[in-house]
Amino acid sequence: MNYTALDTSALSWLLPELKAGLSKVRADLLLAHNDATAQSLHAAKAAVHEAAGALQIMDAKGLIQYAQALEGAFGFLIDHPDEVSLDALDMLDEACNALIAYLEEIQISSAFAQPLVLYAYYDDLHSLQGTQRYHAADLYFPPLSARFKLPAAESALSADDLKRARRHFEHHLLPILKDRAATQDYQGLKETLANIAAAQTNAQTYTFWMCCEAVLETLVLQSTQAEWLDLDIKRWIARVNLQLRRLAEGSPHIAERLYREALYFVAHYLAQAGTAPQSQSLQRVSEAFGLVGSVPPVLTGRTYRRLDEAKLSQVKHTLKSLKVLLDEAVHHQDASDGVSRSSVLFEQRFTQARKELQNLVLHLKDLVLKEAGLLADALVQVLVKEAEKSPVLSSQMSIQSASTLLMIEHSVSRSGAASLAAIRHRTQHLHAYAQGLIGLGELNQNDQRDANIDGLIGGQGMDEFGLNEALTREISGLMAGIEKNLDNYFR
Repeated sequence: MNYTALDTSALSWLLPELKAGLSKVRADLLLAHNDATAQSLHAAKAAVHEAAGALQIMDAKGLIQYAQALEGAFGFLIDHPDEVSLDALDMLDEACNALIAYLEEIQISSAFAQPLVLYAYYDDLHSLQGTQRYHAADLYFPPLSARFKLPAAESALSADDLKRARRHFEHHLLPILKDRAATQDYQGLKETLANIAAAQTNAQTYTFWMCCEAVLETLVLQSTQAEWLDLDIKRWIARVNLQLRRLAEGSPHIAERLYREALYFVAHYLAQAGTAPQSQSLQRVSEAFGLVGSVPPVLTGRTYRRLDEAKLSQVKHTLKSLKVLLDEAVHHQDASDGVSRSSVLFEQRFTQARKELQNLVLHLKDLVLKEAGLLADALVQVLVKEAEKSPVLSSQMSIQSASTLLMIEHSVSRSGAASLAAIRHRTQHLHAYAQGLIGLGELNQNDQRDANIDGLIGGQGMDEFGLNEALTREISGLMAGIEKNLDNYFR
């Protein structure tokens, strides 16, 4: 499920300001590294505050909470100078870098991940401050527009009926809060909410209570696994009890946070279980809200890496050189006599390209970009195989090499994980080609098919893959060269 709680049109003109502000934060952090004075921290906090204001304008739910946590962390270090350390400053720098990378990802993609991918950094920020009450659902904003069709009308519950239902709910809640719960307690809570849902006459409230029932269903399915019943789920059930009280008092208002957390708990359960929904209620909620895959199995994964700028510059320079070498290594014929000219030059360029690609593999490993390094290594094997066939590079393999380099460039420049699946598919197919298991034609078809499977081509998919961005840069560079040559010609 995609993150829809963001106006991307506003982002297009606010992003430069956001990036400039956050870049200033990182510069101030560098100064703080050197002198560890409060002045740099104050400047960084002010810049984060401005960035948070821009996110408020965009109503970027989830990102606002993240920016507030970031600002709070700076405030904590200012108020507690004894807590300032290189590790703390590095953590703040990494958190800023992750936010910049996520915003860049949103800018070029029409389908992007929930802010939940920033949770590892969000957790660091709150841990630094010693915050007790925060939760992954703070960064989880699924669309709440789905509505279930109301069942056949039943008699509405009276205020007394609702009070009795709440007492029944509390009877089963108490053992859970005291860590003495049995399966029948979870089942009792679930049955209570099912009865409440069945009596609703409004599609929105009916859907809400069905989602809450689905959460209790996950607890019934895991009732023998005590580790699943953590403090967060206990707090959520207690707040459901308060929602029942409001309902008994005649208030139909639904707490949005309670709604979002219900969907988060269901999505988290599905991610951990790794199987299709095991009950009708879970399947219904999952399909209506698109919950499968919306929560990563591991929340502590760090999607956005902070890369060494000097090493990153070296990788980009190598990629640029490789593009030129591969282009010059393609075998062409003179149009006038069809005779191959400068074959030695083509062969030299092909040899240089293979050597340069091997250097790229080492640079990527140095940057701990494992997937990109494996892809580059697979391309090395393919080019070695091609060299055994011919001293020059074929046009088809040149295109395959160029598109592979674009994937690597995207992975490096974005420092994210949006296209890891596509990179892995391409790596597998290049290895298969190098081992003679598939031909060049099949290699191209496999890449096309995998791109379609992952939703990586056409419209939304191309944006998600990032090739549009990379191709645009390539074409812009070529057009700039053409314009310059035309300008020189007509002068």
